[in-house]
Amino acid sequence: MLRLALASALSLIAVCVAVNQDFISSAEIDIADCPITFYGLKYDKVYVGFDSNTSAVCFNGQFGSGPNSDCILMSRGSADRGSLTTHDTHIPTGSGLHKLLANLKHEGECVNIIPLRDGQDSDVKQIELANFGAQAVVGIKTHSRFSDISFEAQTVVNGQSYVKELFQTNQTDRGVVTDVSGCRLFGAVYKTNTSVWNGHICSTVSCDQSGVASLVSSCKPMERCQGNNTCSLDATCTVTGSTIIDVIGRVHAVADRCGYKLMETQSVPDLQVLGVFSERRRKDVSFIQRVILRLKSSNVHVSLEQGGRVTLDDRMVQFNTSEQIVAGVKITKDSSGITAEVTATSGYAASVHFNGNTAHVRVTGPKPASVSGFCGNGSTTAAAEREAALSDSG
Repeated sequence: MLRLALASALSLIAVCVAVNQDFISSAEIDIADCPITFYGLKYDKVYVGFDSNTSAVCFNGQFGSGPNSDCILMSRGSADRGSLTTHDTHIPTGSGLHKLLANLKHEGECVNIIPLRDGQDSDVKQIELANFGAQAVVGIKTHSRFSDISFEAQTVVNGQSYVKELFQTNQTDRGVVTDVSGCRLFGAVYKTNTSVWNGHICSTVSCDQSGVASLVSSCKPMERCQGNNTCSLDATCTVTGSTIIDVIGRVHAVADRCGYKLMETQSVPDLQVLGVFSERRRKDVSFIQRVILRLKSSNVHVSLEQGGRVTLDDRMVQFNTSEQIVAGVKITKDSSGITAEVTATSGYAASVHFNGNTAHVRVTGPKPASVSGFCGNGSTTAAAEREAALSDSG
């Protein structure tokens, strides 16, 4: 059985150790004075546990205490080398990085040193945790009383085995250093200086040498990732006051008291969404006054108006419940405003939410599609989208 002790010791990396205390069982260690960044997350505590076969150094609780463990596990070497998912991440003595770490010894750099001792109080293995600039490294060194000819070091990130390495004792007697730098984004883990395609977010994720992740999405502004390498239609337009922000982010200003076609798409072929602008107290500023859903096949107008009112062809609709169907349009009313939804048989749908001051027009569907109108993704002008029947004369 191994016994854990934290004490000043010869370091592979540097020489700053803040703890000098023996532990005879699993321990929680405060490393706030020398925090470690492990695959993009900064930790100020270390949890160390061990049994006769395995020692664990974890950062967010003892190993096995939760599904998202971040740990470094060390156990007796596996007889089946083919069972290991190996990555060439360890840096042996004599390499460039190892020499750089050695040069830090006299510079007072911070390191956490964790010697593991046996029942006779003899050092058998030493684990060191340190940040090297923006990166993080783990040093491993075995001593003369370490009896196994090899051992397996396993990096566990978010509860999943990420890297396994088999070290021979003739390596670790001299000391090895392993890079544990990386990035995390949306639950996925990436090594530094890599770019990886992630189909779950339809993006290429790059993890730079500082452990900062960035992504480039293959989905366009009017689209969202379905999580299976494909992008679907998800276009939203916002109308607030006299300003229209279309589905690709362009800004349009309405300076008159007119009605305009906001949205039309062949994906929801029976629907046009119209906006009517009018002044309120000020005569020189227009505001969105109401939003109309025109059903083209029947020429029916469902209007969402100020004060949460809904009209059907200028007749007030009385609501007995918070949700009802008006001329095939599902209308929902709550404290946030009115929402109207129209669904097409092709799987596409359009919705309008209006609270009296701001309208959100959204179109969704299984595949990308074009949208026209003031909210659309094509070029247009106010004159082209103006609805004369809904506009003041002059």
